[in-house]
Amino acid sequence: MSDSDEWRPVPPEDTDPTSLPDSASVPDPAVPEQENPYASQPYAPQPYAIDPSAHAYGVPPQHHPLLPVPSPPSLSAAFSWAWRKFSAHAGVIVGAAALWAAVLVAVLVALWIVATAVLLFVFTVGGGWSADSLPTVAVLTTSLVLGIVLTLVGAIAVSCWLNALIVIADGRRPELADFGRPAALGPIMAISVVIGVISVLLDVLFVDGLDMEWASWIVTLVISFGTLWMLYQAADARLSTAGAVRAGLDLSMRNPAATLIVLVITTLIGLAGILALVVGLLVALPVSGLFALYYFRALTGRPIAA
Repeated sequence: MSDSDEWRPVPPEDTDPTSLPDSASVPDPAVPEQENPYASQPYAPQPYAIDPSAHAYGVPPQHHPLLPVPSPPSLSAAFSWAWRKFSAHAGVIVGAAALWAAVLVAVLVALWIVATAVLLFVFTVGGGWSADSLPTVAVLTTSLVLGIVLTLVGAIAVSCWLNALIVIADGRRPELADFGRPAALGPIMAISVVIGVISVLLDVLFVDGLDMEWASWIVTLVISFGTLWMLYQAADARLSTAGAVRAGLDLSMRNPAATLIVLVITTLIGLAGILALVVGLLVALPVSGLFALYYFRALTGRPIAA
């Protein structure tokens, strides 16, 4: 036997440390295999964008299904819907109404103080005005400025209230901030100023010029009939000023009976609120607004919350 054929002991295969299997890769038959609960669930990032109409901490508000309203709408169904929605959100609606009432009273008091101070200053100083023309010019100028300011403030209040009523009609839960967030503020202010100017001019014409005070009531009714849906067209349908004027007038002309019903019912609801020691306006005005919005959605074919 040569040296190359010399016998050498060969260690067994299982004693070779390089041939030993990794214990971590060998399943233990005594331990059942566990499935990875996340293997079949891909990672989905959580959205962090918060809906401005949502509640705090991004919790979405409660929504109600939107249903079509038959046209022409039922008077009893409209009033029932308006009262039901008011009752469901009475706390926030009455609270917002009280806050707006306080704001409007504060604005009126501030305007009265400013107007009184201006008139006293003008009457005292004179500034070259004649004794006959001074009172008339001062009063008319002050009244014009006050009328414009009150119209603009009222338009802001109406715009904010329409926004909140639209939130309710869309099936969302209103918050106090919704009553301070204007909708279509520019068109509503422009339409309100135009309506106010036309009303004043016609009132001066029939009352002061023609001495026909009874005719001013008819003119007021005609103006209310033609302009009833203009603000709703601007706020709910999101039309421009000219578009809201055209669409509102067209809607009144195509639905004269429904428009007259809304005018009469909302007027009666407002009178009932005044008779209830004025505090009833906190209930009457929101209910009448919801009532008119129900009719508007029905006449324009837009769905409304159940």
